[in-house]
Amino acid sequence: FRRFRKLHEELVLISDTHAIYEKRGISKFRRFRKLHEELVLISDTHFDRNHESLRVWSAQLYADFDDICYQHRLKLRKPVIRILDLKGSWGSWDPNTRAITISRNLIESYSWDAVLEVLKHEIAHMIVNEQMDIPDHTHGDHFKQACHQIGIAGWAQASESDMASRVPGETSRSEDQNRLIKKAEKLLALAQSSNENEALLAMQKVRELYSRYNLDRIKGSHSDSFSYSVINHKKKKISQHQSYIASILTSHFFVEVVYSQQYDAKDQCSYKVLEIIGARENVSIAEYVYHFLTNNLASLWHSYQKEYQKPGSAKRSYYLGILKGFDQKLQKQATVTSQDGKKWSVANNSSETTALIALADQELSKFVQYRYPRLKTRSFNTTYRDQSSFYQGEKDGRNLVLNKAVEERGSNRVHLIT
Repeated sequence: FRRFRKLHEELVLISDTHAIYEKRGISKFRRFRKLHEELVLISDTHFDRNHESLRVWSAQLYADFDDICYQHRLKLRKPVIRILDLKGSWGSWDPNTRAITISRNLIESYSWDAVLEVLKHEIAHMIVNEQMDIPDHTHGDHFKQACHQIGIAGWAQASESDMASRVPGETSRSEDQNRLIKKAEKLLALAQSSNENEALLAMQKVRELYSRYNLDRIKGSHSDSFSYSVINHKKKKISQHQSYIASILTSHFFVEVVYSQQYDAKDQCSYKVLEIIGARENVSIAEYVYHFLTNNLASLWHSYQKEYQKPGSAKRSYYLGILKGFDQKLQKQATVTSQDGKKWSVANNSSETTALIALADQELSKFVQYRYPRLKTRSFNTTYRDQSSFYQGEKDGRNLVLNKAVEERGSNRVHLIT
């Protein structure tokens, strides 16, 4: 595009001063013609690439529509799916022409999980119109029922007025949620203390804070929608240590983690991803813990390898040792164990607390089941080869403390889903 613009500017300059160039000889006209031919070639190439991207994206949307129908056992006739330059909305469903329209800007500016949620939003409208046979185009009870049926994330269930000022994936926080984040930030800042006991206490308090918030949310019958966050390293395979981190998150941080694959519009291929699902606050802290552990694994390995001159083949064993030690620390801090073996750190360990945690597990499990009805469980290999590296990693993992605040993410700009 820069070359196109540069050529165009030179072409305009030559054209504007053509009378002067004619007096200087025919060579300038040859330059004019050469520039014009190159300009046309670039323009045609740009059009072809643009057309090819739209074709590939459309094919992917049709494939995703088929997969959503298969996963949720929907018997819907395939609609026309279009990609257009929409203004003021991310997508739309027209029951008269049976056409789903997806914003081109959405595809170009956001990850594919946001595109899928918008597609599912429009499919929910299809369900209301064609399966329920109700001529309702609003976002009322029938639409909410359809959203629940196919496990749409909370932000993508919003009506036009609610979506007016947010980006895909973002939802506004309540005052209670903002207070929770601020308290967690302060406690995690305290965890930077050089005093090991003080740092551990701060980490313990953060977990108790989130546990207490979750219990209050269930007690009050808050209807907060579940949220998600996709971890995408743009790899074709989930590594062993990533699987272990996912296990830690599901065991200690009130979330579920689903292994799936996600399309990338820019690279025009699919990658393996981890999807963290839960209440928004829990997803935020779990996502933070994931990146905290990932970054510290690399940092600790670099120091360990440099000190002990270990070969690269020992890295996996050392990684697994760190995660094992960190997991053991969290288990030691836990005061409540749920029926499926998850361990929670709560300030008030009572029969009521245990019952409420069980209820929270059930609610989240139901949402995951609706979102992924054909989900299968999987196990991962935790064997290691280098025993000394594993044991040293285990020791370092037990000394690992969360010590940074949860950062704010993104701005609050959004278009509409209709």
